[in-house]
This record gives sequence, C-alpha cells and structure tokens, in this order.
Amino acid sequence: MKIGVVGGGAIGLLCSAYLSEKHEVTLYTRGKEQADIIQKNGVKVFGSRNWTAKITAEWTPSYKEEIILIAVKQHHLSTVFEKLKELPPKRIVFLQNGLGHIDRLKEIPHHEAYIGIVEHGALKLSFNTVRHTGIGKISISPFREGKRQIVEDLDINDPLFPISFTEDWKPIVMKKLVANAVINPLTALFGVRNGQLVENSELLFIAQKLFLEICAVLELKKKEELWEYVAEIAKKTRHNRSSMLIDRDNKKKTEIDAILGVLLQKGQQKGIPIHLIEFLYKAIKGLENLEE
Repeated sequence: MKIGVVGGGAIGLLCSAYLSEKHEVTLYTRGKEQADIIQKNGVKVFGSRNWTAKITAEWTPSYKEEIILIAVKQHHLSTVFEKLKELPPKRIVFLQNGLGHIDRLKEIPHHEAYIGIVEHGALKLSFNTVRHTGIGKISISPFREGKRQIVEDLDINDPLFPISFTEDWKPIVMKKLVANAVINPLTALFGVRNGQLVENSELLFIAQKLFLEICAVLELKKKEELWEYVAEIAKKTRHNRSSMLIDRDNKKKTEIDAILGVLLQKGQQKGIPIHLIEFLYKAIKGLENLEE
C-alpha cells in the first residue's frame, strides 16, 4: 500500500517510520532541508527498540498516494486543505488535537475522511529523529461514512504501533480533547512535566478545577471516569514535556486556539462561568505575543 504522511513533526516521523515496516511511505515535509536529510539518512526511532526506517521524503506536495495521513498542527492546515480540494478522491486520516479541524472536513466532501486519535507519546529530536516516549494506539473513525477496511490496510501488526477502528469519533475525540485541554496549557504556563500536574498538590487542585470547567462546557457526564483517564495519561507520560510546552520552549506558535480557544467560544455562547479557561487561553496567547 502506498501511504503519504503530511508533516515532519514528532507524530509524522513516528507514523512514517512504523508504517514503512509494511507499506511504501512518502513523508511530505515543510522544507527541503528536512526532506533531503530523511531521504539520505532515513528516520531514526528511539524507544522500546532503536531502529532506522528508510522512507521517501518530499517537500513539494503531490499527495499522490491512495491513503494520506495529515499530521500537521491545526494552524498549518489551511495550506493543506487548499491542496486537498484539488485532489481526486482519496482516503484521508486527520491526526490533529482539538476540534478546530472537524468542521473544516465539510470542505472536502469528495474525499473519504477519517478522524484519527493518537495516544502515543513522541518527541522530535532532530529533522529525522524521533523518540517513542509512550506506547499507545491510534483509533480511526469515519467522519461521515467510511469502512473498517482502512484499518486493515494500515495495520502493520506491530504491538508497539496498534491501530483500531471505532464507528463513532465523538467520544474518543472528546476524551482526548479534555486531556489535552488540561495537560497542555498548564504544563506550558508553569513549565512543568506532565506528571507534576498530579504529583504537586497545588497544581493538581488547579488541574481539577480546570477539568470541571471543561466538562461543563462540553456537557460531559461520567466525570470520575473521565478524570481517571486524564490523570492516567499524566502519570503514564510523567517524564514527558507536553507538545505545547515544547512549542513554548522553541518559541513556536502553540495549538491553544484549537484546544482552549474552541472551549472558550463554546463557554461564552452558553453563558457558562469559564474563568480558568479564559485565564489560561489569554496567558498562553499573551506569552506568544511577547515573542512576535
């Protein structure tokens, strides 16, 4: 199977490397330098096992493959969508955090669109090196209508990189959104690793208050079960720096709009008290603006 992966960040590198065990993979990067390095030296993966995947890398977006995985961050999607509108029908899996991309899938009705939820931990170390910091899974759901066949086509039967199919994307997207909305902004603001949010009593108090605001905005039930999910992610990735903290460290634009910005808008529309959500959103945006 020929598979295209769009985006040379941590998740793009990780997916490209593992999928290349069974498939013919082309990784589309944003720049020529990264594409040249990967084309020459492959993608190096460190984790439960260390290995190098030989894959094709390009920086000009042809997207000629039958299945395309979109692994860029939310604020880089506009350019990708313009290209997708020009392509013939394909199977496309979106791997973004947050909700910002969901409504935009209506812009590409001729494609078979899927929503993917990535639960792996990954850290980009260089243009062609990624550390697999936490073994999870990728869950794939059809946005409108889709077939389970896509998982059978993508699955590489590797216990380090499982892929599963679920009919309804909303529950898993909401769970991942809540975890991201709690962990990412707080770690980015306080400059702490994920585990410190549940190990430090004061940070835990703030995290739980934020969690309750998020649940109110999204009208979520089973709060105890959902909090256990969030806390378990923080514990499993306790040594990790969140993607938003890494973006802050590197003075890059964060995904705060896609994660908390959407919740802020929903809360304001519903007239729900969202003081922590608003504070964290403004705090991260303010830090970004200081560096412009």
